[in-house]
Amino acid sequence: MINDGERQFLLDEGEAFFEIRHDPKHPFVVMAGRDRITVLGTKFSVRHEGGRTQVTVVEGKVKLDQEGSSGRNASVSSTTLVRNDSAVSQPGAVHVATKTQEQTQQDLSWREGRLDFDNMTLSEIAAEFNRYNQRQLVVHDDASSLRLSGKFATSNIDGFVRLIHEGFGVAVRAEDEQIHLSMK
Repeated sequence: MINDGERQFLLDEGEAFFEIRHDPKHPFVVMAGRDRITVLGTKFSVRHEGGRTQVTVVEGKVKLDQEGSSGRNASVSSTTLVRNDSAVSQPGAVHVATKTQEQTQQDLSWREGRLDFDNMTLSEIAAEFNRYNQRQLVVHDDASSLRLSGKFATSNIDGFVRLIHEGFGVAVRAEDEQIHLSMK
């Protein structure tokens, strides 16, 4: 949408990658919930789910403004992010981490149809696979904290399930469009 010289993209839910040239007369802004990301010439991704926004900068700079509850222009915080910065914005807080180039590429592996996990819990991994597959992984409490690392195609849910069953003893039970995972 273009209004008053501003190019604006609304991200209700999900993840998108942008490669935008800076134009001071027509700023490019991504609105993700209560977060406003203004491009200062860059390549970056925005992921917005459940009131949480993550911004990862590959190149250039973006400005992240977290808006307060007292109106659209009431800013709680403003943060400028540069190459390899990743910010997570949740109501009332913005956390910024500078990552290595490899970690940044890992965060963006979804663009190549791949999921890269580095010491993530089985619950976190299941949530990532579930974003891309109709068949959903359901992790039961006794298996949720199991930590794993690996690389998988977003569609290779069967290979992942086979690996954790054979390599880690995770019990697998298929039921309709769900695959239940537990340690029993």
